[in-house]
Amino acid sequence: MTSPFRFSALIIGVLLLQFALVAWTFPLPELWSSHLQSHIDAAYHWYQLKFGVTVAQTGHLLGYDPFFGAGYIRGDSTDPSARLPTVLAILLHPWLNEVNTYKIWSFAAAIIGPVFIPLAVRALKLSFSHIVIATLFGFILWWASYFRWYHTAGMVTFVLVSYATMWYLASLLRCLNESDNWKLALFTGVIGAILFFCHPLFPVPIIFAIFIYGVIRRKQLKENFPIKPILLIGSIALLPNLLLLYSMYHHQGVLAEISGGPYQKAVNVNLIWQWTLGLNGGSKLNIVLALTALWACIWQEDSRECMLARLFTLTGWVLIIFAAVGAAVPGMSFAQPNRFFTVGSLMMTIPAAMGVISMLQLLKQPRQRKLTIAAITSLLFITIVTAYSLNEVRREISYADIGHYGKKPPEVTGLGDYSQWIIEWLKRNTTTAGRVLFEVSMGRIHDNANIIGYYAYTSDREFIGGSISFHLFASFQDGRFFRKPINDFSQINFQKYLDFYNIGWIIAHSDVSKKYLETVPGVELVDNYKALNAYKVNRPLNFFMEGNGRILERGFNRLLLSELQGNSVTLKYHLLPGMKSEPPVKLEPVKILDDPTPFIKIINPPERVLLYLSLID
Repeated sequence: MTSPFRFSALIIGVLLLQFALVAWTFPLPELWSSHLQSHIDAAYHWYQLKFGVTVAQTGHLLGYDPFFGAGYIRGDSTDPSARLPTVLAILLHPWLNEVNTYKIWSFAAAIIGPVFIPLAVRALKLSFSHIVIATLFGFILWWASYFRWYHTAGMVTFVLVSYATMWYLASLLRCLNESDNWKLALFTGVIGAILFFCHPLFPVPIIFAIFIYGVIRRKQLKENFPIKPILLIGSIALLPNLLLLYSMYHHQGVLAEISGGPYQKAVNVNLIWQWTLGLNGGSKLNIVLALTALWACIWQEDSRECMLARLFTLTGWVLIIFAAVGAAVPGMSFAQPNRFFTVGSLMMTIPAAMGVISMLQLLKQPRQRKLTIAAITSLLFITIVTAYSLNEVRREISYADIGHYGKKPPEVTGLGDYSQWIIEWLKRNTTTAGRVLFEVSMGRIHDNANIIGYYAYTSDREFIGGSISFHLFASFQDGRFFRKPINDFSQINFQKYLDFYNIGWIIAHSDVSKKYLETVPGVELVDNYKALNAYKVNRPLNFFMEGNGRILERGFNRLLLSELQGNSVTLKYHLLPGMKSEPPVKLEPVKILDDPTPFIKIINPPERVLLYLSLID
């Protein structure tokens, strides 16, 4: 048994070390500054938090977002990876704004993540030496692998849940071996529910691991299959999340439209060996993990430890293979398989620690000369590569202009030049009477951030273009207008879109878009900044296709209309499943152009009506 004192000292040491390094790279004073954490997806998640806090005040789980794509759905069913920080933002809203809440969440998650490795090894009842070595490997992976890029890019919850999955899987294995331990099964079910709530991809490694466990232990399971603890754990983990799953099912058509991006979906079998050798962004530690995990699977004397080594090693390799080719399997691309390369490496930290201990034990058995020589050679190689990886950790925390896995410190830098210019230009030159056609950039030309949601909210302007790339049909991205090359549109058809979507201004960055816009009558270049051109569309602005009225107020899950005139009015806003009105009115869908989402038609409208989304029809 591991000494509680030594284990506690290790946990405290890991927390203090992580705190020191994260405080240095963040840096710590930025936690309470007003600077936005904006690198890649961080600002996009801020927008999710802002929406979640506002919608929660109305008592809904999701709502209508009028700021993008002529109105679309947003909430925990559309942004499942942002659930936990959104809950934190809601709870802390009376005291903290969303900027500081997100930074605190990112900071805290970075500190906590590596602690789950020693917790997992201890739950497996391995020695303190195993705990120390696995913890070292897990620590290196956090700083010197794609995990670091994921974290600084805004995929904070995914990284934290990946580490927590190690501990959860260890606890789950204990439940399967201690089928009468109902307290442990209850606890494991509750933790499973929490982790599933935190991130929808949490079950993926668990499903692979349990399948492999069933194959390895098939003889024992034939005699004593732990059906009761499995049902209990599964039920507890699933039941609290049923409402959220229903929400995703209820809006699956809309979700398909907003989740069609190519992110983390590359299919390339060569990535397997590239990542194993630390190429193409893979950690240099991967080759050590693969070698030592294999050693543990072959030269492990204890049968239980041999089973654990094979389970975690096979799970790691299956995840790596899934990461390389999983997106080719129909229906699997939604899981963004490329994410799981590094999760597969993390799975191997435990068998890798077991392999190192086995090599060290062989040094005490001089009679097995060939194995001893192999162990010495392997240990020397492991020491060199691990030392090199630790040096990569040093480089990762450096402020020097050198290569980094994640964002070069400091992580929090505030708004860049592009963002400051765009927000000021929007406030000075546009109004709420029309929309801005904003060209989104997959290359993140706007200060290397998916920050469009921040622009929309802070300027109080509606955009055509998504809050992130590949997000909506009503979009404008890198020379593609409404998902087609902009040059495929005749001037007449292009102006139809400008009219039907009430576009009054355009901001473009790509050369192809700027060249095309020069040819469109009524589109006037009025300003420019670096790669950006800003245009005014000389046309009357009106949010009504049919009838008349005023948009008295519009915000998150709130579209208030007044002075409505006519037997029916048709709005330039989308009609989505679950849309309600106060007072109740008849809403009919109207198809416009080739947009798959219909627009809102109100039959016999009252003088004033409020439109919003509700989860239940």
